[in-house]
Amino acid sequence: SSRSISSSLKHSRESKGLAMTGDIPFQNESVPLRVDVLNLICTQIESRGLEMEDLFSYHGNRHFNVQVRGILSQFSNDLPSIDLATEDCKALAATLLLYIQEQPYSLIPHEFHEPLRYSSEQPTKKKQQKAVFKIMKYVQPELASPLARILKLLKKILLHSNVNHLTSTKLGEIFGPVLFGAKVFDYEQYLKNRSLFAKITGIFVEHCDDILKVLPTNKRVLKVPPLLQENDWEIIFTDAPSQSFQTNEIIFSEGAPNYNIYRIQSGSVRMMRQQVELGAILKT
Repeated sequence: SSRSISSSLKHSRESKGLAMTGDIPFQNESVPLRVDVLNLICTQIESRGLEMEDLFSYHGNRHFNVQVRGILSQFSNDLPSIDLATEDCKALAATLLLYIQEQPYSLIPHEFHEPLRYSSEQPTKKKQQKAVFKIMKYVQPELASPLARILKLLKKILLHSNVNHLTSTKLGEIFGPVLFGAKVFDYEQYLKNRSLFAKITGIFVEHCDDILKVLPTNKRVLKVPPLLQENDWEIIFTDAPSQSFQTNEIIFSEGAPNYNIYRIQSGSVRMMRQQVELGAILKT
């Protein structure tokens, strides 16, 4: 069953440059994710924290809860009034993780988890990477932009791993549960998949440039025409026949030839995705 992560989710991991206890409770209301604010946090970390061995040592530590919450409280303000230059860099790193993790959605959508699991089970690293790249092409653009900004930060941190000792594996362990998790999700599935999240995120970090190439962040945005008005629909559907469908009957599938325009007169439909690439519209 779905539930929020709370202080009951407690894990600790100790390694060089990493000490975490998942002990900061979630707020009832998350601060909406803003790419401009995300960029501001990442820029501060990049300017001051890339060589810090204990950069993420505050993450999940109750002692710094008030400080982290104080930083988060600024993120509803206009960008010019947000001042992070004087904030402790480790507190900013903890804020970044909590800021992402408290969102009501995951930056790596839930429907990608199984395809990514399959990718991670490919027999060679090259095949794993190729399969992961193919899947990440389909991330929604609104998720791709913040994800790309985070990956750029992780790439820079990794370039200083000889000093900070934060390898792609360690960064995967830190950021995997954050990128794949969300404020509300299946708790047992989270525990089951934590190592998968870490492994896939490690691949993201290690092959950041390739992931950034396929993420749909720089695609040309087509100008959306105005919505059809009621009189437009009347013209389009003049003398158009009505058609009924049974529950769970496929109306049309992606990739199949279709020369019709459909408009719902009564009832409802749903979209079912059997693979990342293909979906179908069904009667409900």
